[in-house]
Parts: sequence; structure tokens; C-alpha cells
Amino acid sequence: MATMRDVAQKAGVSITSVSHVINKTRFVAPGLKKRIFDAMRDLHYRPNRLAQGLRNKRSFTLGLILPDITNPYFAEIARDIENASFKQGYSIIICNSDQDSATESRYMEVLTDKQVDGVILVDVGSRSPKALAPLSTMPLIMLDREVPELPTDSIQADNAEGGRVAAEHLLSLRHRRFACIAGPEVIQPGDNRLVGFKEALEKAGAILDESQILRGDFRSESAYRLALEILEWKTMPTAIFAFNDLMAFGAITALSERGMRVPEDISVVGYDNIEQASYFNPRLTTVAQPHREMGEMAVAKLIERIAEKDLPARVFHLSPCLVTRNSTAPARNRRED
Repeated sequence: MATMRDVAQKAGVSITSVSHVINKTRFVAPGLKKRIFDAMRDLHYRPNRLAQGLRNKRSFTLGLILPDITNPYFAEIARDIENASFKQGYSIIICNSDQDSATESRYMEVLTDKQVDGVILVDVGSRSPKALAPLSTMPLIMLDREVPELPTDSIQADNAEGGRVAAEHLLSLRHRRFACIAGPEVIQPGDNRLVGFKEALEKAGAILDESQILRGDFRSESAYRLALEILEWKTMPTAIFAFNDLMAFGAITALSERGMRVPEDISVVGYDNIEQASYFNPRLTTVAQPHREMGEMAVAKLIERIAEKDLPARVFHLSPCLVTRNSTAPARNRRED
């Protein structure tokens, strides 16, 4: 088995230079670094992560806590974070909180016991800043939630902007009567989507009454039931904005079973742009989350914080975009009020 000394001899450099390249502890000129990597490849040399961890007091392991691993959106984020971590030489422990704050807290204890170097938290959003304070004892990145009271980083998609682009798309199709299938009020990203949606409607002179906002739980079953309620309304909306794709699927299924055609009778917009959105019938118009960029940035910024724990808290914003498919169409030519 090749050693660090063998790599140094083959590359014609010192063992110290090889160590700096492997451990990323000092700048090494690109040409020299390439010679070292070429030697490592030729000799099939693999750094001993256990020994590195003991020397540097690091485990080269990150924790990831998700609210619902059965939701394809979070599964895609997990894949992106895992891929980015692997490229940086880190392993990932994935924990599913099942949208329960007590389970989330327990997993934080487990990850602390496992001595992970840092944690990426996709929070359920129902915990107070005081309850989140113990998380600040280790390097932490929060996705889609900002907690100003915590000295840590937050990476957020601009959910208000996502709500705005969904509204603007429907308004451009001459829709004026809407229903929103939102998430629980305590979930910060969903609330921001509602804010952006309402602002765009108000700017266009349209109104979204509170009675037109129904609360689901981001799962298909809840939206299925809520869509059946919408069908009982005296005045039917011409468009539904569901706050994630799973709820859009549930709503479309309920509407179709009751003889409503999507998009001929009613348009539906989702949110997230999970892979299944391209294959559902009809193919779903949705707001695409930049999940790959979020995952890669989360890993990069967490590794920065692991190396320099006293960094000030930072907030990073990424923009969503609309993906237009077959679930939306112009409102039918009839009286809209």
C-alpha cells in the first residue's frame, strides 16, 4: 500500500507539500498540486481519513436533518448535498425528523454524539429561536429559514419571488379568481410564498380573500381533501396555486375524479419542480427551486464555517423560476366576477 512518502518521492516534492494538499492547510501552486494528485492517482493512494481526523480533531462527516424524506423535493436536496459533500471528502448522516420538532432535537443530540463536523438543517419551522439556541454549539447551516438570533448561516430560495412569478403567470392568462392550497402557518417558506402571491395580485387589482386560502400539510392527501372542498364553493376559482408539487398532484387528482378538466376548466400551479412534475398528467406548471445550487452552497459554506467558526452570520439568497407546462391555460371566456 502506497504511503505519503511514496507520493512525495514520485511527485518530486516534500512530504510537507503532500500533506498541505491532502489536508488543504496551505496554498500549493497549481502545477505542484497537479503533480501530487497525478502521483496519488498513479499509486492508487488514498488518504487515511481516520488518522487525519485524529490529528485535526475532525470526523469528515456532516449531518443533514430533513423534515420529510418521503417528499421528493427533500430527497433531491439530500442527493445534491451528498454529492457535493463527497466531492469535498465528507460523508453524510441523513436524519428524517418527520416534521416533528422533538425528533429534530433528538437527532441533534445523536449527531453531536457522533461528533460530526457540522450540520445542515432543513428546519420544520415551528421552533422558537430560544429552542434553536443549542444548535449554535456546532457549525450549522440552515436551509430556507433565517433565525437572526443564531450566529449561523442561512441559505434561502426567494420564496416571495416564487409566489410572485406564479401569480404573474396566472394573471397573464387572464385568471382573476384564485384558490391557494398553502402549508401550515408556522412554516416560513410557505408564508413567504403567500406574501409574494398576494402582493402580485394586489398590484394587478385582484384580491385573494382569506377564505380562499386553505391550509394543507405539504402532502398530497391533504390537498386532495381541500380540492374537494373547493369544488363545493358557490363561486369556483379558475386557478389554484398549490404551495408544493405534491399538493398540486393531490388537487389535480381530486378535480379530475369529479369531472373537472385541468387546464381546460381550471389551471393548477405547483411549487418545487420535482422530477415527477415532468411526467404527471397533465405535466405540471410549477415554480422551480434551485435545489442543486442550494445543496452545493450549503456544503461549501458549512466547510468554510468548520474551518473558521467565528465567521459572522451570513444570509444567501437564490432565485426560483417558473417552468411552464400543461397544467395552466388561459381562463375561459366568461364573466370572471
